[in-house]
Amino acid sequence: NNNNNNTPQEKDDNNVIITSIRSSLLQNYNSLEEAVNVLHLNHRWMESLDRTLWKEELVLLRLNKAVSKKKGVKLLGERISKELGAHVAQVVGHTALLYRPGFPPVLDLDRLVQERAAASTSTNDDDHDHDDDYDYEEEEKEEEQQNQNQNQQQALAMPKSSRKNSTRW
Repeated sequence: NNNNNNTPQEKDDNNVIITSIRSSLLQNYNSLEEAVNVLHLNHRWMESLDRTLWKEELVLLRLNKAVSKKKGVKLLGERISKELGAHVAQVVGHTALLYRPGFPPVLDLDRLVQERAAASTSTNDDDHDHDDDYDYEEEEKEEEQQNQNQNQQQALAMPKSSRKNSTRW
């Protein structure tokens, strides 16, 4: 898709937020929070986001075009989530992750937590049972001894004339 061919209305619809905060605009407000609160949120985009949250439950919002400061991303993510009845699950850089359970739920979080706990417990039990009994130093000694034996056998298999010129690794 070439965004340069879009009509002005399509550009508005494609943008997450039609007004952006930049350092020059921040001078008109006492705080970043005030500047984020006056941002105009495109109602079509908000409706689309609402539908996506009901369907997918998790949505990543890249807000780097809307706010220039990372703290602003958190504030804007919280504002959007409040309007949509969602939760800000995570903010990393200029990206906010929103979560809202769908109806019927898509993600069964209780089941995911139980599975992860069970997998973690079984992995820890397996590691505990085997790691305490396993002697890594002994394995390294055995490997070194095998390598030495192989080198000796290779050297003996060579004719005597080439043994003098061979290099040992």
